Amino acid sequence: MAKEIVNEFKLKPEEAVILRKDKVGYGSPIPAKNNELILTNQALIHIRKDLFGKTKEVIRYPLTDICMSAGKPQVVIGAGANVEGPIDIYLQDDTLHFKLEWKDEAQEFIDAVTEIITGVKSRRKTLWTILKTYSPSLVQ
Repeated sequence: MAKEIVNEFKLKPEEAVILRKDKVGYGSPIPAKNNELILTNQALIHIRKDLFGKTKEVIRYPLTDICMSAGKPQVVIGAGANVEGPIDIYLQDDTLHFKLEWKDEAQEFIDAVTEIITGVKSRRKTLWTILKTYSPSLVQ
């Protein structure tokens, strides 16, 4: 199934949100970080917003469209990752480029996608996951 573009964000009855990130850039090398990226148990959902925060469109990419290699989904840290967190997502007919605020957030997103698709939980400890565990008030 190819991507689906709708006007508003709605979950399907059997769908649950796993992870939601705001302040996400999309596309260009220096993107405006006014989009949202939502991971559900069935899809990646990209909410494109204008400069004033109004939703322009909602794009659903089924998780089944993500390419696999050696049993792992092709969702990787993109080029130029120093502090910010670029994510490249390789689909069967497209490549998506997102940029999160922090590299650890990007890795958390990649680990969540991998766990949903493969069923294998990441044992990676990033600074972000440690802070969330011990000082949740710092990462809100």
